[in-house]
Amino acid sequence: MKFPYSLKIRGSPSPGSRKKRRNKGATTLVSVFLFIIFFTLGLSMLYFTGIYLRISAYKKNSTLLDYASENGIKHGFHHLLSLLTQSSFPVLLSQEDLEKLWIDALNQGSGTVEKLIGQTPPLQSAEDWENLEWKSTTDFSLERMEENEDYFKAVYRTRILSEGKIDHFKHTGTSSFEASLGIFTGHLPLPSIPFLVDKKLEPEQKENFAEKNHITLTPSQKNLLPSQLVYSEENLLPKDALP
Repeated sequence: MKFPYSLKIRGSPSPGSRKKRRNKGATTLVSVFLFIIFFTLGLSMLYFTGIYLRISAYKKNSTLLDYASENGIKHGFHHLLSLLTQSSFPVLLSQEDLEKLWIDALNQGSGTVEKLIGQTPPLQSAEDWENLEWKSTTDFSLERMEENEDYFKAVYRTRILSEGKIDHFKHTGTSSFEASLGIFTGHLPLPSIPFLVDKKLEPEQKENFAEKNHITLTPSQKNLLPSQLVYSEENLLPKDALP
């Protein structure tokens, strides 16, 4: 006898098939979990890489700022040396000028420096190169003064302050440098002007004077100014001067 339809009873899944399903689920879960871990590690590495790049850029900029500020010191120092070497020496003074400078030095002034270099302190200088720029300020303050009967010696503390900058970078670098500048003023004794040529010479005669007279000047380790012959434009020594 045939029934119009027959019931098919599904058998219960075997233990092996259950294990397979569980294994597939576990693999998916582990894969997602590992993906999250690696994704998090990737973001962390990108974050720390960004921090490292920022630190590296800051160190690089700090080094460049140091270079820029040091260049400012060198530029300011060479500017001062050029003023000292290019100024006419010795500077001839009237008795009235001597008295004014003497009083100025007693009052801690820097008029003697201004008279020597031909500019009013503080001195300013600036320079740039590519994306770097630097500027310096040179100022003078009286350290001590030694008075004699006919002349005085003023020693000035020379301080150079420099600031370095980088384009599109808000921070700045600073450096400082100190030196001493000694100036004799008055009726000077001959030993204070050891290389004085007391005669008026033409420019071409001055160029060959040292070579023709076999004169060799040795630079001093203590004095930063280069040794040079001093030519007077008029006779400074009295005719009855003793050797």
